[in-house]
Amino acid sequence: MKKLLTVSIRRHTNKDKVGNATKYGLKKARELGKSIPKGQVLKGYSSSVERCIDTLTNLEKGFKINGKSAIGKQPVRASLREENVFRDVNKVRELFAQMGGDERKFMKLWYEGKIPKEYMVTPPELADIIVKDRFAYILRFIDLKSKNKIGKLDNLPQLHIENITHDLRVGALFERLTGKNLQVYSKQLIIKPRESIDFDIYMQKNKKLKIILNFRNNKFDVTNKINEILSS
Repeated sequence: MKKLLTVSIRRHTNKDKVGNATKYGLKKARELGKSIPKGQVLKGYSSSVERCIDTLTNLEKGFKINGKSAIGKQPVRASLREENVFRDVNKVRELFAQMGGDERKFMKLWYEGKIPKEYMVTPPELADIIVKDRFAYILRFIDLKSKNKIGKLDNLPQLHIENITHDLRVGALFERLTGKNLQVYSKQLIIKPRESIDFDIYMQKNKKLKIILNFRNNKFDVTNKINEILSS
């Protein structure tokens, strides 16, 4: 199989009490950028929240030491936003207060589908939003390349596509695509700052694509699930 590109869905870096990226967090984001292998082309997207934009900006600064960045004309993507998770912010705040501000308890209920749908989107709904936005265009891009409509696939540089977002999105996407319980892989349901799920997209000998999800040294073939969501 030939690896075509890598897509990362990543939580933003460390934040302070008011939600801004910390100096430490930005330093670690630059270090993360430096760790991306040489010879790749980085293309980045982000939530509209400032700490996410700052994470992406600093990741790109670190990467430019070793490679090239191809910044899109519209790097901020609505599908990566935190705000559209909530349907009724006041109800969510009330419920959170009733739980004594216990974030882990709240997240557990959400992942289990026990938060009323009129308060928040469900994890599967949230995951589908990301797949239909972030993967639909990538797979279409590969398809057009393979048909020589926008250049040749053989001439495609090794792309690394970063999507900087929030913890609930990373966790929801993992559960939806793997069919696994996140708590088995992350007991406290914590997606750490800068932690990601990475998707390696391969072209097989039969010219069909294979998509492998990587999370904490675990690999899952999610090709069929992504195609199922895209066709729904």
